[in-house]
Amino acid sequence: MYYYHRFLDFDKRTAFLSSMPGGVIEMVIIGEQIKANISKITLVQSSRLFFIVITLPFVIQYIFHIDISGNQIITVPLVDTNLKELFYLSCVGAIGAFIAKKLNISAAYLIGPMILSILIHSNGLIHTKIPDELIKFVQVIFGTIIGFTFKGVDYKTILQTLIATFGHFIILALISILFISLAYYLFDFSIISILLAFSPGGQAEINLIAILVAANIPYITIHHIMRLFIVMNIAPIIARRI
Repeated sequence: MYYYHRFLDFDKRTAFLSSMPGGVIEMVIIGEQIKANISKITLVQSSRLFFIVITLPFVIQYIFHIDISGNQIITVPLVDTNLKELFYLSCVGAIGAFIAKKLNISAAYLIGPMILSILIHSNGLIHTKIPDELIKFVQVIFGTIIGFTFKGVDYKTILQTLIATFGHFIILALISILFISLAYYLFDFSIISILLAFSPGGQAEINLIAILVAANIPYITIHHIMRLFIVMNIAPIIARRI
């Protein structure tokens, strides 16, 4: 918050929501409720997500030397997929999303399907692996969505926002490195799983990368669920008091 308020002259509420490691949509919704500058929040949060999506694959592939082009442990070519089970899985996902939305769960369209998928896979009801082509298609969709958040913004503003947000991204990265190092020293989890668990969002994108590198998805997901839960429940309270 201090960074955006002191150096970029954001008002305090806008600076606070811009600095929160929450989802773009969630922060915009809160911003609308407290009359903050929605356009600035959207640009900054989208830029944060942009930097994370750009840097994480680089770090994983070139520093940890893990291929992220596709994970054959949990994915198979489409021709080897059990299409009947894949259809059932899609139906289960839709049901999970519907239930989670009715229960007003944060990131309902991600968390609901994930929980039901965990249940049916852990009980051995479905055995088919995810088609590799589907994972690649989802990556295309995520990339397109991130780009779409900059719709209607001129190049100069985008460049200025990216440069300004990069400073905040460095701060987040340094804090994350501190906690990643501490968690790696204290707990018996792989460095990749800890890296993804402590990366400051977004949840869907991080989970996709986790799938690609065969990281500990439950461990990572729980961290990001808690992050979203804390942000969504505490951020509005603090923002209204600023």
